[in-house]
Amino acid sequence: GSKEIPLTVAEVHAAGIQMQTDDLAADRGSTARLQVSLENAGNVDDTILLEVDQDRAWSVTIAGEDRSRAEFDLSAGSSQLVTVDVAVPSDATEGSVNEITLTARPKDGGTEDRTSLRLIVEPAYGAAISGPTEDLEGQPGEQITFDVTISNTGNTRDTLEAKVFSNATDASLLWEATLSRTTMDLDAGDQRSVTVTVNVPRGAEPGDGTTVTVVVRSQGQGTQEALQEFQALVPEESDDASLGALLAPMALLATAHLLARRRRS
Repeated sequence: GSKEIPLTVAEVHAAGIQMQTDDLAADRGSTARLQVSLENAGNVDDTILLEVDQDRAWSVTIAGEDRSRAEFDLSAGSSQLVTVDVAVPSDATEGSVNEITLTARPKDGGTEDRTSLRLIVEPAYGAAISGPTEDLEGQPGEQITFDVTISNTGNTRDTLEAKVFSNATDASLLWEATLSRTTMDLDAGDQRSVTVTVNVPRGAEPGDGTTVTVVVRSQGQGTQEALQEFQALVPEESDDASLGALLAPMALLATAHLLARRRRS
């Protein structure tokens, strides 16, 4: 004989996720983009949750919104391409690794899926210079000295090379400028003080001066350079100084006259 038995197909709630799983390299201050295929692997329409977990608290954006968890309504058996952006901080150190895990699961429970990759920060190189902002003054035949601070603004240890140039207002005068050191090895974020010495020409007159340019270059990949200019000059004579120079001979004459009268008396 035969008998009919009703067969009910059970609802299956399942999620799937696919993306590249190779290590991903990114520069500091940049954004790493992940292309994620999110799938409803069940047999009913469902809401699939996408969650992003990471070792470091870097900013995460899913589908253009600042969040680490998002919901997507998918019909049975369908999939959707989703972009996940991870912002690498500008102060991230070279070689630092962020392990990122993405998990897809049905909202009301079911079979979940996950995948992960490592985001590695590439080395970056840079330099900066800071120093006095006011004009630097000196008299003819003297030396003007001042300190500048040279910084490694990259995220890795670097060799920085410094040079100094002098461009005088009077081409016939040589304002020689030198540095206390021209090469330095600095860790990421470190800085070093360097002394700049400028020889004021003996023939310089009030108002003469020079532009002292300090240039620092990274020895890393590419040309990473910083430049800063400083003004050195012989100060103009003040009104008080001019008056003093005028009165000095008169004072000497008065003193000589007084001495002569004392001798006669």
